[in-house]
Amino acid sequence: MIKENFFSLSFEAVIVFLIIFSPLFFGSVIPGAESIIQVAILILAVIFLAKLIFSDSPKIIFPTYSYLILAVLAVGLLQIFPLPARLLKVISPQTFNLYQNYLPDFNPAGSLTLGFYVPAVKRELFRAICFFLLFLITLNLVNEKKQCQRLILVIIFFGLGLSFYGVVNKFFILNKDIAHTFSTFGNRNNFSGYMIMVVPLTVGYALSCRQKAKKFLFGFIAALISASVLLSLSRAGSLSLFFSLFLMFILAKREKTHFKAYWLFPAVFAMGAIFIFMAGVGPIQERFGLFGSGLSGRIGLAKDSLGLVKDFPIFGIGWGNFQYLFTFYKQFVSTAHYYYLHNDHLQLVVEIGLIAASAYFYFLYRLFKDIFGQLEKRHDLFVKNIVIGGVSGTLGVFVHSFVEFNFHIPAILFLFWFILGLVYKCVYTHFE
Repeated sequence: MIKENFFSLSFEAVIVFLIIFSPLFFGSVIPGAESIIQVAILILAVIFLAKLIFSDSPKIIFPTYSYLILAVLAVGLLQIFPLPARLLKVISPQTFNLYQNYLPDFNPAGSLTLGFYVPAVKRELFRAICFFLLFLITLNLVNEKKQCQRLILVIIFFGLGLSFYGVVNKFFILNKDIAHTFSTFGNRNNFSGYMIMVVPLTVGYALSCRQKAKKFLFGFIAALISASVLLSLSRAGSLSLFFSLFLMFILAKREKTHFKAYWLFPAVFAMGAIFIFMAGVGPIQERFGLFGSGLSGRIGLAKDSLGLVKDFPIFGIGWGNFQYLFTFYKQFVSTAHYYYLHNDHLQLVVEIGLIAASAYFYFLYRLFKDIFGQLEKRHDLFVKNIVIGGVSGTLGVFVHSFVEFNFHIPAILFLFWFILGLVYKCVYTHFE
């Protein structure tokens, strides 16, 4: 029992550190910050390994279809290993042609890699391994209802703190006209992507509370965070938040989890609207008035990137290589350098190919299908509401990522995979 408590508390301490640390330093996009996150995840792996070694009956919990993620990682590994040039010409002709046309010391009898810039592939591959490890470790080390509650409360209250800091910083400290940044994130859209997961989780926690005062408190917090998303002036983020809350309302109604709390959803919207009107709706109206031009730009990027999919359909151009090759396929005139496609899902197809990307998307489909299937069998209001909130938030940020680069932000990746692991474990666990 003492050993179990030690491993559980150690896991919880590292997760709390990650919840607090990961949004700092622009969402941990700074290399040093992301390295700290990865080291923390590796520490979690050591804790899990130690638990297995000292356990009387060791077992590893994982979805049976986890091999799909292993297939994705295998393609990433294949992209960094030198292959005979003749073989490369067969499996990826356009990759061979680019090497032939642009590599100064090209040798048709030598060896070449599928990924054009191998360090970028290695970076993305290691990132993917770390966050999938986080998902698996969460499945295996979250065991108590109180532990779930504590971790969820840390997410909620720290999310509230980030929202409050963002609003105060933008409207009272910095110039209101300063674009892009919001709170600790370098991009307002990434801030909204993070909060899209926090708000439904907060509403879910509110629904799980039996005391009316607690329901109101957490509904109030959800309204504050929702208002901060709109005040960040992220258009797609605001729409994705509405989508996630609407999805949550539908699921809560279907599962009958509202527990005489029909008033909570309209109350959250009403309080959020009040906060927004107090801050002023002018900038929001002006920002949404430019929605068409922003969307057309995203569509233009997506159209031009389809040329990359056409030329590199099977194995892609290499994980993390989009910024290096998109210039060759860009049809519009612009001096901007595009690091990301602003469509994470299409960029993944471009970089790792149709086969590996399909395996990844099918893994997520199976995961959500399992969660929804198991949810119907559960009667615990805490489990049902937390699962509905977690699923609505993760699906919300998934939808948002069709027009953003959320999954290139370590803080968002951390919260996405941690909540997925927490939700999957909750829906299958009968807490005492």
